[in-house]
Amino acid sequence: QYIETQILTGDRKFVFDIIKISENVIASGYNNGNIKIFERNSISGQFIETQVLNGDKYYASNIIKISDDVIASGFYYDGNIKIWERDSNGQFIETQILTGDNTLVSSLLKISENVIASGYDNGKIIIWERNSNGQFTETQQILTGDNKFVLSLIKISDDVIASGSLEGK
Repeated sequence: QYIETQILTGDRKFVFDIIKISENVIASGYNNGNIKIFERNSISGQFIETQVLNGDKYYASNIIKISDDVIASGFYYDGNIKIWERDSNGQFIETQILTGDNTLVSSLLKISENVIASGYDNGKIIIWERNSNGQFTETQQILTGDNKFVLSLIKISDDVIASGSLEGK
């Protein structure tokens, strides 16, 4: 049986997404665009806020873990995706902004450490690949479904993804 052991308080804003980065690190995205990093205190076992990532002026609606040292966040309204990497001090810093479709990023999916997908409210899905310089770039593969809001993306295998939309498809 699960019991409540801790309440993490942020900016008293809506929490749009929360992810596990590792056993001792979680991240949460808020409607003010911020992403907060919480780390487990080794003595108390409680999660403590250790960093605030100033993401955007819009909702940090989607966060994905690409690796233990890299996360990505998608934002409502402007279509931006930000890549955050840990620096030598263990702090996440913004290393790249992916400009997608200039519309709402409604879903993000890690396909591999070198490939991610982003879904938008206009039904498009963009595939991004990491180039030889370590930067994610938009591929020529832009999937267009039924032109309805992409609510979710899931990896079925290394070469198959599925999407869900407002149309129930």
